Amino acid sequence: MPLFGPPNVAKLKFKGDVPGLLKALVYEKDEAVRMAAAGALGQIGDARTVEPLIATLKDQHGDVRKAAAEALHELSWSPDRSEVGAAYWLARGEWGNCIEIGTPAVEPLIATLKDGNEAARRNAASALGDVGDARAVGPLIIALKDKVPSVHIVAVRALGQIGDGRAIAPLIAALQDAGEDAREAAAEALGQIGDARAAEPLIAALQDAAEDVRQAAAGALGQIGDLRAVQPLIATLKHEEGHVLRAAAAALGKIGDPRGVEPLIAALKDAERTVATEALVQIGACAVEPLIAALSDENAYVRHYAAVALGEIGDARAVAPLIAALEDRSTPVVVAKLVIARALGKIADPRAVEPLIAALRDEEKDVRKAAAEALGKIADPRAVEPLIVALKDQHEDVRTTASAALGKIADPRAVEPLIVALKDQHEDVRWDATWALGNIGDARAAGPMIAALADEYWRVRRAAAEGLGQMGDARAVEPLISALEDEDAYVRTAAAEALKHLGIAEA
Repeated sequence: MPLFGPPNVAKLKFKGDVPGLLKALVYEKDEAVRMAAAGALGQIGDARTVEPLIATLKDQHGDVRKAAAEALHELSWSPDRSEVGAAYWLARGEWGNCIEIGTPAVEPLIATLKDGNEAARRNAASALGDVGDARAVGPLIIALKDKVPSVHIVAVRALGQIGDGRAIAPLIAALQDAGEDAREAAAEALGQIGDARAAEPLIAALQDAAEDVRQAAAGALGQIGDLRAVQPLIATLKHEEGHVLRAAAAALGKIGDPRGVEPLIAALKDAERTVATEALVQIGACAVEPLIAALSDENAYVRHYAAVALGEIGDARAVAPLIAALEDRSTPVVVAKLVIARALGKIADPRAVEPLIAALRDEEKDVRKAAAEALGKIADPRAVEPLIVALKDQHEDVRTTASAALGKIADPRAVEPLIVALKDQHEDVRWDATWALGNIGDARAAGPMIAALADEYWRVRRAAAEGLGQMGDARAVEPLISALEDEDAYVRTAAAEALKHLGIAEA
């Protein structure tokens, strides 16, 4: 810190000098320095700064109090980057938990809710929401009457974060606020609290003039999960579009009532079909039979996303209908067969193996690729020989997927063909073949895997190093030591890990 003149906050922040910034925080001669120091301390993220910032909430200058409250809010979302905190979390291989500004800050922040500086009040409300202490509920309810809209809105959000039932009635009242942003925030807060008392007012809010409020109300009803909301949400699904439609579909999925299934299937025809699919997956078992029926729908999108949903649900009832759809010659759309093959792979029922083997001979490469991928997930030995044949497919995507599938099945019959695939002209085929051989772990592959440490593609070299570590062959030690000098950091790391597995202490 300089001998003369005010502290250079920018320089202190750049250096991460927390003690210097704490001194600047109490620099009496210039409130601008104190304000800048508070802002810097909020951004640095050091738990040692919490108590000094709490004390600064009583600074005589409003902008400094504002900056201190804002810094406390920022700290509550920051990992502890102090020397002690960083070492603690680094030792655990984690980024770190957020700094706990906690109990000591509650009363000073509550007092700041009455501050003459509106930004200080707003930042205090935000910080109280982050802390989540029930003592703040009453003062925040009073803050709902703040004449400054932004303070009012932040207080609403803070009450939602705290989640105390005492806030239900005031938040329901806020649904009638003149400001659209306040009504939206109130709906979101009621959803966070999740109390059924809010269901009817939120259902009414589905008719709000503002789209954002209707969207928030639909989302909140999904969080609350009250069955009274099902029919109003279905009506919303039929008459809305865009964000509101998506929110209504997601809400029906969360509630999980069977009445939502048919309307959601109908929504697969609309632009928001992905959200409708996710909702059907959430509803689960009771959606299976209607979705099976939808595999024959005249609308291609409905058929497509019905297959996607059935794959994600994973119910065995869908296997036979999906196989029939895969084998149906009147299914001309490549994407449909592609999706069906993927769905069968996700369900992983052995009944699908033979139809998927047949699909390996489909004229469309994307269908062949999807079939290979699905067979890898099912991991049935019957697929080994057909997948070995697929290693010679004219399209590299199919060869790549076949290599990976053989690695998942891990049958020794695939070793020699995969060794041949290590010389494939396409780098991704070599990569997956190398990974597959490492996963199988057959000693016949050790020599070719050692040779793959010199491949021009870094992913192949990394997979070779990883695989050699898994195989535990002593012949790999010297080549792996040489790989510690590889130009690619990932390869060097993989080589070091492999040597560690092999028990080489120097690694």
